[in-house]
Amino acid sequence: MKTNLILSLMMSAMSATFITHAQEFAKLSLKSNPHQKPITNHLAPEVKITKSEVKTAVHLEKFYPNARAVSWQSVKGGKIGYFGQTEQSFAVSFDKNGNWVQTLRKYYPELLSEDVKIRVEDAFPEYEIYYVNEYRAPALEMPVYILQMKANRMYINLIVTKEEMKIQKKFRESKNK
Repeated sequence: MKTNLILSLMMSAMSATFITHAQEFAKLSLKSNPHQKPITNHLAPEVKITKSEVKTAVHLEKFYPNARAVSWQSVKGGKIGYFGQTEQSFAVSFDKNGNWVQTLRKYYPELLSEDVKIRVEDAFPEYEIYYVNEYRAPALEMPVYILQMKANRMYINLIVTKEEMKIQKKFRESKNK
């Protein structure tokens, strides 16, 4: 099933192609008049869809078929698409050729895999996970997690990889709260 994203790209391409062909046909069918101004399209300007945009759309359709209202940010060397899905937020990065670079997924611990939860709870039984940042990239065998955890008034950011767990940041809540 095609999503709105793929359909809108296809419709834009077909509209642009139709308008271009209609303009050319109109030019050929009109009598030549050297004083006549060129025919221009004021309703739908020409749309150019690049190969990288098609690759990006195909990737989103394949891995995030329910992505809606994607907002895009151009960055040096590519672009990032931001969207939300059922209590999760995503930032999916692509290079200038439309190749997937990385994904940052943010969510609550209820969606974290049981394997990771058990590993972390065994190593840090006094801490509770309250938020998850999951990082994926083509070169990674499994995601890298940055877990935000708390115990009493102590907070840590814990990096979890396939091989190890390492505290990235540790801080105490201020008494002024």
